[in-house]
Amino acid sequence: MPIRCTDIESLVQTYLDDELAEGESRELELHAGACESCRRHMVQAARFHERLRQDLAALAPTGASSELCQRVALALDQEDWRTRRTRTTWVLPGAATMAAAAALLLFVVTSLKPAERPTQPQVTEAAVLEHIRRPPLEVQGAAVSPWMRQHYSPTAQMPRFEGVRTVLRGGRLGQLRGRQAMQLYYDVLHGQRRHEVVVHVFDGRDIDFASGFPEGRPYRIDGNELWVGQLRGYGVVAHRDARGTAYLFTAEDLTGERLLDIVARADMRSDR
Repeated sequence: MPIRCTDIESLVQTYLDDELAEGESRELELHAGACESCRRHMVQAARFHERLRQDLAALAPTGASSELCQRVALALDQEDWRTRRTRTTWVLPGAATMAAAAALLLFVVTSLKPAERPTQPQVTEAAVLEHIRRPPLEVQGAAVSPWMRQHYSPTAQMPRFEGVRTVLRGGRLGQLRGRQAMQLYYDVLHGQRRHEVVVHVFDGRDIDFASGFPEGRPYRIDGNELWVGQLRGYGVVAHRDARGTAYLFTAEDLTGERLLDIVARADMRSDR
């Protein structure tokens, strides 16, 4: 059943907690894309949701580093991913989820010894976790390109695909291991199926995919080196251009090699 304006209030928090079924999330996004009033409501709710996450991080004692807070947030996302993958039937309500997150944050900060602290995910895994979370879009359609130049970089260019039917659904600003990243969401028709491909664009001058993406294998296409692999069931393709701009492509239901077939047709030159 199509989502109506009267459904938004009851669904938006569940959507932001990433507890809606994929089909329902898609219907909600389509409705918000067509309804300005509901879109405003979702943006406001998303901002409140993000402030709440930041407030939880601020609960950490003075000695806690921002990296530790990020590791805890990513650990929560990993647990959510495992829960949804095993189709566990119970979920905490939104408020209880955030309260549990606060308790876990305080426990980890005050209880973990240095040797017990979890290893921080590599940037490739952080990109997959962001794709799993599916945070709300901040801009949609044709407005993405000028918005990206205004809020991310005046020289930023979006990948363009040749010979592949693609629709740029929208974008948002995010973080990958403490670095600002532009996240672009594409619908890509590959074969007879539609696939969601997310492109994470960020400053990757200090990234070494050879050691930072141990699951990946190097490919060289038209003089460009790309690292291709699979993480948590997601295909991943990583590339850094001559200027140091990194592009991380992730897709849930494509292998790394099939995703590479799409990425190989993308124009990622930063000098065009």
